[in-house]
Amino acid sequence: MKRGVILNLLIILLISCTSKKDAKTLYFNGDIITMETERPQYVEALVENEGKIVFVGSLKEAEEIFKVDCKIDLKGKVMLPGFIDPHSHFANVSNAMGQVNLSPPPVGNTTNIPQLLDKIKRYKVDNKISDGGVFGLDAKRDSHYLDD
Repeated sequence: MKRGVILNLLIILLISCTSKKDAKTLYFNGDIITMETERPQYVEALVENEGKIVFVGSLKEAEEIFKVDCKIDLKGKVMLPGFIDPHSHFANVSNAMGQVNLSPPPVGNTTNIPQLLDKIKRYKVDNKISDGGVFGLDAKRDSHYLDD
């Protein structure tokens, strides 16, 4: 009889034990705004794993479910999960279609000057552009790079 009771208790104990899911980052302590419905919804916490939002909800629930590598205190700042604003002006979108994309992530994938220069050179060859002036919107030009 004792063995049966102990065995049942062990089975119940094992069933009730759940391991936390691995996740990368927990964001909390800010105005985390989701748009699940037509109106903004505020949540206490957001968990991200491998670039994907895997949880939004209460901080307590997030900490119970996930084992996180990093916790980021938003310190009251606003977070709009999944919203990327590349700061593009609608009228410039069609104009940009005829230009080489030198934008950094998340809009483009240019992350350094050598990569930027390579993209410009390849674009010039691919589009049969003759030598001439350079058009750019950044006033901080370095003639060293422009000479290439």
